[in-house]
Amino acid sequence: MKVNRHHRFLFLAGFLMILLAGCSADNPVGSGDSNAVSPTQPVFLIAGDPVQISARVATIDPTQQMLTFVDHPETAVVDEETEIFTIQQGVETPVPFDYIQIGDSVQVCGTLQESGYILANRIRVYLESDCPDYDLSFRDIITAIDYDAGTFTVSERTETITTDAFTIIWGVDGGKVEFTEQAATGNFGTNAKVVVGNVPSFRIVGYAFTDLKVGDVVEVKANIVNSSTLLAVSIKLADSNFKDCVEFDGLIASLDCDTRIVTFQDFDWIGWVCPGAVLTGLDGTPLALCDFSVGDQVAVKGYPTEGDTLKVCLMEQQ
Repeated sequence: MKVNRHHRFLFLAGFLMILLAGCSADNPVGSGDSNAVSPTQPVFLIAGDPVQISARVATIDPTQQMLTFVDHPETAVVDEETEIFTIQQGVETPVPFDYIQIGDSVQVCGTLQESGYILANRIRVYLESDCPDYDLSFRDIITAIDYDAGTFTVSERTETITTDAFTIIWGVDGGKVEFTEQAATGNFGTNAKVVVGNVPSFRIVGYAFTDLKVGDVVEVKANIVNSSTLLAVSIKLADSNFKDCVEFDGLIASLDCDTRIVTFQDFDWIGWVCPGAVLTGLDGTPLALCDFSVGDQVAVKGYPTEGDTLKVCLMEQQ
């Protein structure tokens, strides 16, 4: 399916409106009924991470308000704060949960819970007259890249992902909050001061294909070419929003294969190695986490999460 550059721009603008609306949920969702579909947690995400998928509805549990999807392992849960809507004549129109039918194409934005479910923040139900600009979407880690051919592969899919002149490669730069102290006004007393936070505006950053690297976490929207090939419509460098990628070379100080926790000599980071992380040996051979040893010299790439925790998506022996 081909769309022109103007349509691609409209798609990107609409996607950003949904992205920046945010996904909020504080309480993990329990498994509930023992007959409910078992959740499958994406291997490169942790609880609290935002998740967005586009897929067709496979099953609906009206009692627990759960959805499963065709060719997607995720289970989405709806609560009283979930916004469910269609777009009719360019206007968002709210609809109830029972409006959703098996086979409907939907776009789900939510937050991954400890249980492995996605707590949905927004669900768009596509109408039969809608024509989405892509066939599927996923978030994964780049495992190999061919700059000459403009193709790459990811950890959890078997297809080769191709790009063309219309593929949008982008990220969102939110900057950092800067705090300043100012004299207070109003009924705060003569010498009172207040701390004011200055939040920079979001900025869309465009990238070239050569800016992508093995180990990058990407959110891909793509069209199906055939059983072994996808054509990327949009590639978003994930974690570029609020988070800075961390890269360093160091020695492994400790390694726990069961918890996937690794620490590094002379670095304060506590690394959690994603199950889908790119792990390679000196000659580029793929390794398992337990193939590494304390004292190994490694190159590390990851993204900060909470405190001094680093979500490691690439580790290479040197």
